[in-house]
Amino acid sequence: MPLGFTSDHLETLYELDIELMHEFKDKYQKMVRGRSLNDAPDFVEGLAEIVMQNEKNGSYKSPNLKMRCPDCKFAMCNKLA
Repeated sequence: MPLGFTSDHLETLYELDIELMHEFKDKYQKMVRGRSLNDAPDFVEGLAEIVMQNEKNGSYKSPNLKMRCPDCKFAMCNKLA
């Protein structure tokens, strides 16, 4: 199954656990929702490793880093732009 969310979202849980389970209860004998990764240690460690590697070798520069909130007052944001 494709990874759609890495953490639980209330609206998605409601749609999956309540609405879809009710809608398809007569069609399938058993349905379960796959667990989200949330703060699973292996997942968090993997994300941290990716960030550290990209920071170390400068291989990932997202164009989104140049985006700032309207009326941003944080000095650190100036360094990202």
